[in-house]
Amino acid sequence: MTIQEIPITNPDGDPFDFQTVLDGVKYWLSFQPNVRGNYWVLSVFDASHEPILRGQRAVINYPLLLHCTSEKRPPGALYLVDLADTGVDPTLDDMGDRVRLMYDPDGYAETPQ
Repeated sequence: MTIQEIPITNPDGDPFDFQTVLDGVKYWLSFQPNVRGNYWVLSVFDASHEPILRGQRAVINYPLLLHCTSEKRPPGALYLVDLADTGVDPTLDDMGDRVRLMYDPDGYAETPQ
């Protein structure tokens, strides 16, 4: 299968959540800013807003669902890619611009591109 980019709009540091479809199943993704640390925290919910994963720090090139044990989790891998290849995790200003959210239905690749 093909890696799917999950479009997100640069939220200018404000919390945001949206619904997306992964492998034919609806999920809610929520990104909350940590202003003090200048980073994002991801939570994943099912279509009924039941939690699947809470409080995962959003870092680049890391399988964000790796430690999620819920049976409701998406079967593939969710990760962030740094398009500028800076090696810097997303800040409150560049989520959706320099850093993009990707879903690989076949699982996590060692070095996602």
